[in-house]
This record gives sequence, structure tokens and C-alpha cells, in this order.
Amino acid sequence: MKKFLKSCELFLKKYLQHFVYKSKTKPKKIDSFEQADFLIACKKVLFLRHDRIGDLIVSAPIVKKFRVHYPSYIIHILLSSRNIVAKSCIENYVDKIIVLERKFFGLLDALRILKKEKYDLIIDLFDNPSLTSSLLIKFLKPKFSIGFEKENCHLYTHIVELPSKSTTHIVERLKSLLYIFGIREDTIDLEYPKKETKLLPTRKKPRVGINISGSSFDRYWGTDKFEELIKKIQNRFGYEIVLFGTKKYRKELESLSNNEDVILAPFTQKFDEFAAMLATCNYIVTPDTSVAHIASAYKIPSLVFYHFVDEKFGMPWFPYKSPFRALLSTKSRFDDISPDEAFQKFVSLVELE
Repeated sequence: MKKFLKSCELFLKKYLQHFVYKSKTKPKKIDSFEQADFLIACKKVLFLRHDRIGDLIVSAPIVKKFRVHYPSYIIHILLSSRNIVAKSCIENYVDKIIVLERKFFGLLDALRILKKEKYDLIIDLFDNPSLTSSLLIKFLKPKFSIGFEKENCHLYTHIVELPSKSTTHIVERLKSLLYIFGIREDTIDLEYPKKETKLLPTRKKPRVGINISGSSFDRYWGTDKFEELIKKIQNRFGYEIVLFGTKKYRKELESLSNNEDVILAPFTQKFDEFAAMLATCNYIVTPDTSVAHIASAYKIPSLVFYHFVDEKFGMPWFPYKSPFRALLSTKSRFDDISPDEAFQKFVSLVELE
């Protein structure tokens, strides 16, 4: 039954892509504030960022700069049921947050809510073609819409050249959207509100936070490998280890936490609490980019696992303006990365300080 539903979903998606992407309209390409005269007629703006937590964190400083330069604008943002948990990084810069629920009629519900708002301008923060963004722009019919020059760009009224994904960090790519609004900022940093937490014991020595869970269990490095890395770190540095992960990894986490000086971070449904616990660490090891972005926001040195196949798909989403070491793998489960290689990268990370 699941396979049948998946086939139906793929068929419907293919049909919608053909319907939405087929157009003869040509948007106006702009590369300077002088060409953005349409801004005079805009007072109500919607940002599209309905994807994952990491995507929201890297986009928050862009929305913040827009708010600072256009304080009188009414600014809304569309988030998803997956990244709404991280709304703390964006809520102070927008007037309203709308959530696109991940359910069968979620898009229709969102369209009904958004249609009433009558936006003057929609800014699509996706640097890949998004079918959902395309449908939203097509049916909401804002006066103006802006996005990067990509497959679905004919739906926009105005487009901006997309910087190279192979050589330009995702934050820098998003920052280029600001130029046409007369905003040229060199001082953009990732931020996430830091809150006090009593969920972990007081740190008595340098602490390494090791997050073992990635975007899916298929990206799990392996209990034996994590255990060996932990022992190498403790034998060399004597650091305290705090393990992080979702409940799906309970068995693996409990197995790893049997070692001395290894603490199991409590499970929490609140992302702010999770971030607060990460903030107590001196170093972070993770296969999850949202955790890497939190490390960047707190300027915590991080060792990050990346599944990287080819440059044509763009550079990995490395930490931004914070110390890091990257472990690049062509295997989905990072099978080609040994504990010894990971440890050597960790040592070089420590030596940066």
C-alpha cells in the first residue's frame, strides 16, 4: 500500500511540475538597487522558508537585515512543521509566522490562509527549484516575486543571479538576495538565542558534545565506531563526553553511555532546550547540519560528517565563520570514514585554538 501511495505521489508531483514549470513568461533580471524601483509599491512581504531547521537558521540573518533596513514593512514568513521548532531564531524579525503542515491538505490550508493576506512581494529563499514555492507564487499572485535564477524562475517577476553552489557558502548565496534591496552587509553571522539550562550537570572539565543522529538512520556511523572515537578522545585529552540523539537512537545511546565520563543528554521535544545543552559544550561532533549551524551560531568548534558525492550538487553546508573540520564521505553511512581518521581530524580541531 505504501509503495502504491508513493507511486501516486510521484505521478502527481511530476504532473504538477509540468503544469507549473511550463510557462512562456520571462522575469526581469536585476542586479542592483537602482533596478528595484518596484519596492516603492511594496508594504507587505512574505518570505518562503518551509523546509528544514538548518535552512531556517542560515536564513534568519537575511530576514533580520531586511527588517533592520525596512522597519515599516509588514513581514511574514512561511515555515514548515519540521522547522517551526526553531522559530526562536526568526520570531523577533517578523510580524507573523505561518506554518505549512506536513499533511495531505497542508498546502491547501496554507494557501487559504495566505491568500487573505494579499502580499505585495514574495521572496523565495530556496536556491533549488521548489514545487511548493512555485505553486504558492502561482496561486497567490503577489504584485511582485523574487527568487534566484533557476529552473522555476519564470514564475517570478524578478530574478537574481544564483552564485556558484560549488564555491559560495549557502549564507553568502542568500546574502546576495539582499543586494537588490540596497543592503550590502559584510557583518552577517548566524545567531540562535542562548538560554540557560539545568538539564545537564555543571561542566567540570572541557566537554565534547557528540550528536549521533543524522537526518535518517541510514546516515548512522555505527556504535562501534563512535565508541572507539570516544575512547580515543578520552585517552588523549580526558574530556567529558555528552551524547545527543533522538529517541530512535535510544538503544545506541544507552550502549555508548555505559563508559566512564560519558553523559547521556536527556531527550527533549523543545529545540531551544536542545540548543541550550549544545551551548554548554567546548566542541561538537555531528553528522547533522542543523547542529553544525547551531555550533556556528555559538562559535563552538565542530567536527562534521558530510555525505559528499560530487561538486555539481554544490559544496556541503559547512559551518559559517566558526572553526571546524569536515569529514567527507561518498557512502551514505560514512563507511569510508574510520575512527582513526575522525580522531585525527578532531585533534587538528583542538589544535586550532
